[in-house]
Amino acid sequence: MGAASKGAVLLMCINWGNLDLMLNFLRSACQRDIDVRNLVVFAADDKVEAALKAVGVHIILEKEAFPSGKQLHHNRPLFAKIADGPGAGHVYRYVAEGGAWAPLSRYESGYTLGPMPEKHRVRARELLATLMSQIDAVRGELAPILAEAAEHTPAAYARTMGDTSRGAVLVMAINWGNFDLLLNFLRSACDRRVDVRNLVVFAGDDRVYGALKDVGVLTFRHEALGEFGEAAARVYGDRTFSTMMWLKMTSAYLVNDLGYDLLFQDADLYWWRDPWAYFAARPDVETFWMDDGARTVRFAPAFPNTGYYAVRATDRTAKFLGEVLMLYEFVLLRSSQQVVVTEVLAEHHARYGLTFKQLPWWNFPSGKHFHHNKAFFSTVLDGSYEPYCFHMCWTSGKVDKLKFLKQAKLWLLEPACDLKALADAAPEVRRRCAYGDECKQ
Repeated sequence: MGAASKGAVLLMCINWGNLDLMLNFLRSACQRDIDVRNLVVFAADDKVEAALKAVGVHIILEKEAFPSGKQLHHNRPLFAKIADGPGAGHVYRYVAEGGAWAPLSRYESGYTLGPMPEKHRVRARELLATLMSQIDAVRGELAPILAEAAEHTPAAYARTMGDTSRGAVLVMAINWGNFDLLLNFLRSACDRRVDVRNLVVFAGDDRVYGALKDVGVLTFRHEALGEFGEAAARVYGDRTFSTMMWLKMTSAYLVNDLGYDLLFQDADLYWWRDPWAYFAARPDVETFWMDDGARTVRFAPAFPNTGYYAVRATDRTAKFLGEVLMLYEFVLLRSSQQVVVTEVLAEHHARYGLTFKQLPWWNFPSGKHFHHNKAFFSTVLDGSYEPYCFHMCWTSGKVDKLKFLKQAKLWLLEPACDLKALADAAPEVRRRCAYGDECKQ
């Protein structure tokens, strides 16, 4: 056994209807003098529990392990039904060869998974159990908010949605520490007359929830999603950063699970044009991802930036986002949601045919291009070229985000809209920060 293993257990799960089969197995082991004292049985009902106790088998009663007695459910099938094609079922990793990316078995990549600290497993289990124990209540409260937002689905995009999609929603997840970044995004959309009334913000704390209500943005908060604190992350990958990843993962999962197409974005975005028109032109693509700009093997082959991506509501995306949700312990381990998404995206593309498109960097530039492609970005800043949006990533933390946005003259908020000033500001002041004097929600 490996150094981290605590032992070996033979595991079975049965109800009363299969007790005779299990007894036959025990008889076979007995006759062959095979020691099965490491057997543990998950008992599905009280009747089989009593019988197993009489036999002397170690038992874990299912109702104790899963006290709700409910099975998890989805509004669509868990597995996508597609015909096997060439290479179906093979999972690829990628390696750089001569300047290009070529498929390589992940077992040859040298990429390791652990060791996994027990505290990460415990934290992930606690969060998931809390969410799933109240999933019906969460879905019930979120559904009317999404329905209201989806009334503003852009018409051109609506014509490209699948038959089962209920609409398109712009999704964000923030705490108080990034409230000013969100206001700056709203101001940019307002100044460019881009309709963002399909926005729903998942609030990480009570203060930002109240402030968003003042602004007039559709907002959702529920105790089952967890507690996240008010401070912004100080640096990329710190504890606050990793904690907020759970809210970002659950928000995307829930919107998709309720049957809506979604565009998820971080707060540090600036918009020039309506991006839904771009997605509408490719109804064959299920997921769109901003090009992160990194070209390391751990982000290959899609190099997705998880601060800006669009997902259509399909059977395959439901399975994809559901699996990502189950891997939060690995997000904690690597201090990165992006690494986990990259791996699952590549696997689901190879195994199930999930489609993805890397968004053209010149239409959807990130912080990589702000820092390392000055010639291109100068055309953006002088107004001679307008991309759809810009993501101020590739920074060490919020202090740098604010500095660079102001340097680029992409910071539209007045001094009265400073985060400290907003803490005790009246609702009308917060609304003015979001929409200015000329633009109204």
